[in-house]
Amino acid sequence: MKSKKILIIDDDSSLREMCRLQLEQIGFSVMESDSVEDGLTKMVERNLDLVILDLCMTNEPFDGTSFLALAKKMKQLDFIVPPIIVMSALTDKNVVNYVLDMGAKGYLRKPYNVEVLDQMVSDYIS
Repeated sequence: MKSKKILIIDDDSSLREMCRLQLEQIGFSVMESDSVEDGLTKMVERNLDLVILDLCMTNEPFDGTSFLALAKKMKQLDFIVPPIIVMSALTDKNVVNYVLDMGAKGYLRKPYNVEVLDQMVSDYIS
């Protein structure tokens, strides 16, 4: 069986690496991106099965909400957009509802629980 491809977009390199190692350990092929721009490029160029997206990226011109808005537009133009799980330390229910309304399939609070991450990924990759 071909391994499923996941892209992690986060400006925190240590969190990206920790998440990548966890997902590789359970059999996924994982790519990393440190910016929304690079993440969008990889999403368009690769046939991804899932995107894990940081919502707030410091020192970046675009954040996770920009990515979600562009992904939503792409989907309306018949691009294939993989499921997106948003990761964030923000706990405001309005924020969670907003990202879900923008097309995210799930919302994972940082710091994340490894078992919850594994379950969410399994839920969205069949």
